[in-house]
Amino acid sequence: MLNHAKHSRGSRETTISDIVEYRLEISFRQFLDDAEQLKFEVYYYKNGVASCNGEKIDVNVISKVLRVGNQQKKIIPTLQLDFGIDPSVMENNIASQLLFVCWLDIRDSDSYPFSINKNRRYIGGKFTTTENVTVGKKGLLSKEIYKKSDFVQSIKIATKDDLKSNKAWHKAN
Repeated sequence: MLNHAKHSRGSRETTISDIVEYRLEISFRQFLDDAEQLKFEVYYYKNGVASCNGEKIDVNVISKVLRVGNQQKKIIPTLQLDFGIDPSVMENNIASQLLFVCWLDIRDSDSYPFSINKNRRYIGGKFTTTENVTVGKKGLLSKEIYKKSDFVQSIKIATKDDLKSNKAWHKAN
């Protein structure tokens, strides 16, 4: 759904643009004490995660900042991660997605989310790689630009193979 101005005059033009920088905010009620605890991988799927043929891509970490929590004030520790992607590694279309897979290194070679039945689990989130950009002309010289790009759906916790193969994302009937 595009964001439209409530009152506008003139013409509008909508184009699809590649997203090359992302900002994630990740909150953990426990275990997050240092920004370097967060480990992650990013996978690019030209035809969406359902196609099951993604490739791991390198990203440029722009910033990784921890906002420390405070239990007495009920403030949850949150990590803000900004990263960029080299557009030359992507051949985007409207079905293209990024899969962000992460985990926390916590203590003594343990990680969060915890393993179940000796199966290591990860947190995954899917993101679009394009956004609709609408330029509306208000007058002769003035323009308004609206962008719409969204997190695709709720995060999932599963094995890395299940996240990468779409098994974790498939809705049961």
